[in-house]
Amino acid sequence: MGTATSTDHLKIIFRQCPEVVFCFDGDEAGRKAAVRALESALPAMEDGRRAKFLFLPQGEDPDSLVRDIGANNFILLVNKAMPLEEYLFSSQAEGLELGSLDGRARMSTMAAPLIEKLPQGVFKELMMDSLAERTGLSRDKLGEILRQHQRNKQNGAPAALSPIPTETDAETHFGDQHPVYAVQDRPKPKQRDSQYQPAETTRNPVLYAIALLLHEPKAASQIETPNQLNTDEDPNMPLLLAMLELLNKRPDSTPAMLIGHWYGEPWGETLQLLLQAERLIPETNIEQELTDTLLHLSRKSQKKQNLKQQVDNILSKDYAQLSDDEKQQLKQLLRQKHDLSKA
Repeated sequence: MGTATSTDHLKIIFRQCPEVVFCFDGDEAGRKAAVRALESALPAMEDGRRAKFLFLPQGEDPDSLVRDIGANNFILLVNKAMPLEEYLFSSQAEGLELGSLDGRARMSTMAAPLIEKLPQGVFKELMMDSLAERTGLSRDKLGEILRQHQRNKQNGAPAALSPIPTETDAETHFGDQHPVYAVQDRPKPKQRDSQYQPAETTRNPVLYAIALLLHEPKAASQIETPNQLNTDEDPNMPLLLAMLELLNKRPDSTPAMLIGHWYGEPWGETLQLLLQAERLIPETNIEQELTDTLLHLSRKSQKKQNLKQQVDNILSKDYAQLSDDEKQQLKQLLRQKHDLSKA
């Protein structure tokens, strides 16, 4: 398809078939054209429609490639083309270090406005859920990013000037009694756009558990680690599990030793920031506090796993073939999953 293909063109094509495969050269010009095609395709991606992206070897076009490898092999390449959702995230993550707080923040500011272009529906909900899982930001936080993006557009500010989201180092509450906090992503700039409103604090029991271990490493030897802790639950969950494993082997570790163990790595930066949150750590019953927090994470992880299984069971079918009851059930499950991620 040509690079001048517009959203209107695609809507007409989708009326004739449910799937469109974009085919581009593998060079830099082809990849730039693919990004433009992605932006044109997003508003046309109603539920039940599919789009894929195929990149040819450099110097090849579909005609020459078919002559070289044959029509059947070319069809195999088309069938293995990258789905739109995978291409969107991979293209926006290019050049970013997603293991760092800054990388995930920048990913969110670039990907969220693209996903917002999608029509309202299940696919859009799934894409926002996927972005939240990839960046570790809540859906509410992503909503703030989108609102700021709209304000920038109205004021004529370029997208690159959109402020990177920060998770302010502040107190909030987990449930009715357990204090939790969010670590500051980066220092506050001296000046901000007057339209910018500071982000609300993010509830993060994973970071709270890490902070408890950091400030009282011996607490790890006094508790039993739950089996049901999902590493996909939060981008900081691998650090929590690694700390529990390390402290099980080295129960006499100190806060300085923990930071030194991951010095120079993104995890080390996270621990250095959490070390400044001493005022949020209870003076007594730290072991019980840690046990309660881990138990909460375990129960939440189990609920999310059960919801994911139910969603996957429904999505294993072609969306266009789902009954009205199944579509309604899918929407309810996605809403439950969204609500659980905010809990």
